[in-house]
Amino acid sequence: MSNIQPAGNAPIGGAPGPRVTEHAPCPNCKQADASKVGFTWWGGILGPRLLNVVRCLHCGTQYNGRTGGTLTTGIIVYSVIAIAIALVLFGLLLAVR
Repeated sequence: MSNIQPAGNAPIGGAPGPRVTEHAPCPNCKQADASKVGFTWWGGILGPRLLNVVRCLHCGTQYNGRTGGTLTTGIIVYSVIAIAIALVLFGLLLAVR
């Protein structure tokens, strides 16, 4: 058997299929090339993972990689919950003393 491939990037048997991407297209420039964000100032390491934050490799816009939407509502909810947890923990710490 021979492993001869046709010229170009086309697979044997026809033209290449539609490009499969891991993330939704950027809401700003409509490109689908994005990389996951590992850390943000508002969410540390956990926030970007919970909200599926990605950064467009073309324009640098950060957005929700699952939906292609903005992060504003998610950031607000995440921040309010984080502050509430911090206040409860601080209150418990004061109550123990």
